Amino acid sequence: VSQSRYGFSMSSCNNLIFKNCGALGNFASTGTAYGFVFNGCSNVQMYDCQANLNTTFAGRAYGFSISSSNRFLLKKCKAFGNTSTDHVYGFMASQSNYSTFENCQAIGQSSSSFAVTSTTAGFCSLGSQGSVFKSCISNGNTASFVPGSRGIGFYLSENDRYARLDSCIAQSNDGASSGTGYGIFLTEQIYRDWE
Repeated sequence: VSQSRYGFSMSSCNNLIFKNCGALGNFASTGTAYGFVFNGCSNVQMYDCQANLNTTFAGRAYGFSISSSNRFLLKKCKAFGNTSTDHVYGFMASQSNYSTFENCQAIGQSSSSFAVTSTTAGFCSLGSQGSVFKSCISNGNTASFVPGSRGIGFYLSENDRYARLDSCIAQSNDGASSGTGYGIFLTEQIYRDWE
């Protein structure tokens, strides 16, 4: 039985502000480990929040997960040291519109899988529109040891539209011994705006 764990889980929410909140050390022996997860939410602002050390041994791990949502602002937020044996994301915007990440940091996410090809990304925008990354740092995000795994700083995928990266730094993102490391990784058909 999958037993996902959540620091903060919000669904169908509107007009929220989070300041100085932490989702720290949520552990799932099976299932997904989340720091903050939002599904179907709109007009959410987060300032100086942290999602650190969320870990699972049999699933994915997320620091901040924004899904099917609109108009998010994350400012000076940090995702640090989230780990799993599968995919790991510091910040994820999936099928969401107009998410802005400003002065955020994704540092040290890692996958420790020896069996599953995985993606470890500091920041990921997946099938979203208008995602903005401004003055963000993605450093030291490391993939698993399985061939084909990827350690990525900024990952834009699956028909992401009109993403913008402005004054961001991607550094030391590592594919481990058998994978590949990327600063910025684009897949599928991407519509982009670079500054």
